[in-house]
Amino acid sequence: YFDYIFYKEPMYSKKWVEKFGSARGESDEIEKRHMDIASSLQTRLEEVLRDICIYVLNKRGSGPLCLTGGVALNSLAVGKIAELGIADVYTSPVSDDSGCALGAAYYIYHNILGYTRKKPLSHAYLGSGFTKKEIEQALKKAKLPYQQTDNPQRQAARLISEGHVVGWFQGNSEIGQRALGNRSILADPRDKKMKDHVNMMVKYREFFRPFAPAILEEYQTEYFKWDKPVPYMTEVHAIRREKQKIISAVTHVDGTGRLQTVMKRTNRVFWDLINEFRIITGIPVVLNTSFNIKGAPIVDSPSDAINTFLNSGIDDLFLQNYWVSKKILNNKYAG
Repeated sequence: YFDYIFYKEPMYSKKWVEKFGSARGESDEIEKRHMDIASSLQTRLEEVLRDICIYVLNKRGSGPLCLTGGVALNSLAVGKIAELGIADVYTSPVSDDSGCALGAAYYIYHNILGYTRKKPLSHAYLGSGFTKKEIEQALKKAKLPYQQTDNPQRQAARLISEGHVVGWFQGNSEIGQRALGNRSILADPRDKKMKDHVNMMVKYREFFRPFAPAILEEYQTEYFKWDKPVPYMTEVHAIRREKQKIISAVTHVDGTGRLQTVMKRTNRVFWDLINEFRIITGIPVVLNTSFNIKGAPIVDSPSDAINTFLNSGIDDLFLQNYWVSKKILNNKYAG
């Protein structure tokens, strides 16, 4: 059913096509058979991954289990491994091939240079950072009207509570595939229609793609049936039944969510935003997705963020303490 040695297109064989039908084009309708194939492959992946983990633990004995490789980005499967309770599970925020750079650095530091091991990676905010001057230059180059705000967290939280979709650009960018609150698009998790709106009008991607509930660490067990922190958005866990309708925009059809535990000690700015949203709405959760549109990488620089803001359905952009509003922008050009 598979026909490859090294990566090539397509990776499946003629026998696969004979058995399951031709491939779906990007713009083709999603049929039931497509859903069935995806569901079956996911189930089989979970079975194989579970068996591998059990085999490794039986060979090695007890202790934490580190999952890496691209498959470790399958948060549904990783969540089910964690829920088995066979070991404490750790998944790197850069589990795919890009994480080899981090692994190589660790290997040289410990194994070749002989330095002692330190504490595990405590956060993923190790990417690019930009100064106030650089942000101002990008805004002026784009000729955008902007305002400065002393408390962008409070202002963004208020706008999100009013149904705005916010581009949130703060501090250093995240390493890895998940936007964890520094290069994020944020929205209200309470509005069930928000999922379709962000997929269609902001991200320009398929309707079924879900979004993550970013939740304050202090309230995780109130909303999730899982008490261990998941800071890198690498595990899917069950949302408590009574909370599923309350945060319907981030609840999957099976009552789960791709959890991101937001901790004050690792990202105070993002924690403050969610806490401000909690003060306004009583809900310690925001909808979080990566700051990009379909087919494009996550934004890194202020100019990246501005371009994505202007070419998507994002209503407001916060570049650290600088605020740009589509409403103000549209009024300017209308006038």
